[in-house]
Amino acid sequence: MGRDILLLGDDDLTSIAAALSGLPRRICVLDVDERIVRFVRDVAQDQGWDHVHAEVYDVRDELPSHLRGQFDVFFTDPVDTVKGLLLFLSRCTEGVRGPGAAGYFGLSYLEASWRKWRQIQQGILDMGFAITDMLSAFQDYLLEDIVFLDWARIAPVPVKEPDIPFYVSTVYRLEMVEEPRPLFFGWVEFEQDFYYDEEFCGKE
Repeated sequence: MGRDILLLGDDDLTSIAAALSGLPRRICVLDVDERIVRFVRDVAQDQGWDHVHAEVYDVRDELPSHLRGQFDVFFTDPVDTVKGLLLFLSRCTEGVRGPGAAGYFGLSYLEASWRKWRQIQQGILDMGFAITDMLSAFQDYLLEDIVFLDWARIAPVPVKEPDIPFYVSTVYRLEMVEEPRPLFFGWVEFEQDFYYDEEFCGKE
């Protein structure tokens, strides 16, 4: 209660749910999708929420100076590549105040091996966080049209559309225990390894 929250990416509209709870003191949404930003702004205006803000932001850019070191909590749900996930977490690290701040993000089993988990966890520790909790299979996603994906077409047995969610992610809780140490600074150019790696299974 009374926390300042940063959401880096908000296609699930977690900001709206948080605002409806009445608990956060301030909510800031950063998203590259202008439609999401407009929607959050419109809802905030309609509800009279002057503590909810949203702005367009490209994670390739460093965090705007007016947002650095301003938040107690962050939430993000980035891509499952090592570089992509650590870039999102690094930008969030720029936004937190320091020791005692907390962060949350999701990581799947389907597209992230234990080796990848270890690489990501090492990056988390290097940024000054401790991993305090992991809620296994906390989020699930109902994927459609999987029969058209490459791995479904070449499977040795027929693949049908699933009737239950099978793509799940574990939610991590982090707590900053040292001074924040972002891993990325300034502009970061996206290459293919930001979106895709050898464990990516959604290729069409």
